[in-house]
Amino acid sequence: MPQAFGPESTIVILAVAAFIAFWYLVLNLIARLGGWHKLASAYPMPGQSPSYHTTTMSPIDKTATFGSLSLRGGGVLPSANYNGVITFRLNASALILSTFFPFKPGHEQIYIPFTDISAKQVSVFLGFKAVEFSFAREQNVRAILLLKRAQWIEEHANGAFAIGQ
Repeated sequence: MPQAFGPESTIVILAVAAFIAFWYLVLNLIARLGGWHKLASAYPMPGQSPSYHTTTMSPIDKTATFGSLSLRGGGVLPSANYNGVITFRLNASALILSTFFPFKPGHEQIYIPFTDISAKQVSVFLGFKAVEFSFAREQNVRAILLLKRAQWIEEHANGAFAIGQ
């Protein structure tokens, strides 16, 4: 009777399992050491923390995918960069941040009311214009976004915050 799996198949299966476990571990470490976890704890999605949200979430009005941001001051890492893996969603009252598959492990969705965001324009590497978001409920974590993305958020925030100089 032939064997279903040979030694080569076992090695491949173990290698794939090890890679998945390693990927999961690394993403969780980045979230915890880079500040995403702190921000998600301060701003959970409605339904994830009944003590924070008393109403249901309003429908999503705008979505931008493949976005980027950099989190700073949130932990051990000086900066956690999320290049091209962020989905920005906006409803009538909040900015919702999430990562997309396969970058979700350790990265819960974040629901930040516009009124909790303070924004100021900054210069980053090579003089690129960016905006630094700071947050009322988690003052240690700051998010750096390119100016164009921050202006898009400001435009749809119904005057709840303005980008300062």
